[in-house]
Amino acid sequence: MRTKAKLRSLLITATCLVVGLLFTACGSDKQATSSSLKEFVVPMAGEENESGIVEEDEKAGSEQETDHVMADRTVGYAFPESIELQFKPVELTALVNSKIGEGWVKTRTVPFGSINGDPVVLDVYKVPEDDLCGFDYERVVLLTHKNENYRYPDCFSSSIEHETPEQQQALFRLDYKQKEQGVQSIVHGAVELAANGPGRMAYYYYDAIQGEWFGFEDWGYPRVSDLDGDGVEELINQFPGLHMSWPDVTIYRWSDQGLSYSASIKNTLRMPNVSFSSATLDEQTNHIKVTAVMSLEQEAYEAANYFYERGKLQRQPK
Repeated sequence: MRTKAKLRSLLITATCLVVGLLFTACGSDKQATSSSLKEFVVPMAGEENESGIVEEDEKAGSEQETDHVMADRTVGYAFPESIELQFKPVELTALVNSKIGEGWVKTRTVPFGSINGDPVVLDVYKVPEDDLCGFDYERVVLLTHKNENYRYPDCFSSSIEHETPEQQQALFRLDYKQKEQGVQSIVHGAVELAANGPGRMAYYYYDAIQGEWFGFEDWGYPRVSDLDGDGVEELINQFPGLHMSWPDVTIYRWSDQGLSYSASIKNTLRMPNVSFSSATLDEQTNHIKVTAVMSLEQEAYEAANYFYERGKLQRQPK
């Protein structure tokens, strides 16, 4: 009997200890969670850290550093009078010959201009649901040129099926040619790809020497214009803005390395609050209007106008 009573007493004691430890652990968990929530810091655009968590003993120094960075990016920011754009070659994807798949249904044939008198057309297909590009809003597009079918390796938007896809900004005929020593290469046009917003484009690039098609991708609406009046046209891509990123501009040009593209205007100018600042091309004047958001809380901003001149941005006098 004594042995049983003793065992019962030990079990009760052990149970109490376990329950006590559990309650202690729960209290510790809550305290840690509360502390983590209090110490969460939303990073600035372009200055994100991985965790967003700042330890208590680092908080004062971190706040001072944040204030210093904000002062550098806002109060101390001034538009440069002149700055050179940095260009690098476009990475091209070779288009492969493609055959019509089983169960594909042609929904539209879209004329896409011509090259040296040979017509170029786009055949649009709705494919089975379980195929790649089988969602309702997706289509497969085959480019046909000289009796050959070429496929860009991505899904296109069903907006290409509209009666007037150019008016819907789903299709652009560009005919942007490299004219030195005869026509060597052509950015023939662009077609809208499937995405979670408008303006994601596949560009069709034709190498006239090799007789091969290539493609590349950018987000925005293209336009060909001689920005600086030197007789050589540029290809301008206007990103319209999407979600938390406001408009921006990228410039393409021909070089000894082929087609090159610039860093975006907002990044080139190192504008503060870059996601919320904007750059837009005035199609009448070819000037680029930039608006820098100096303070999100106070809704303060500064604006300036730039013009492109032989690879540089020059600020227009007020």
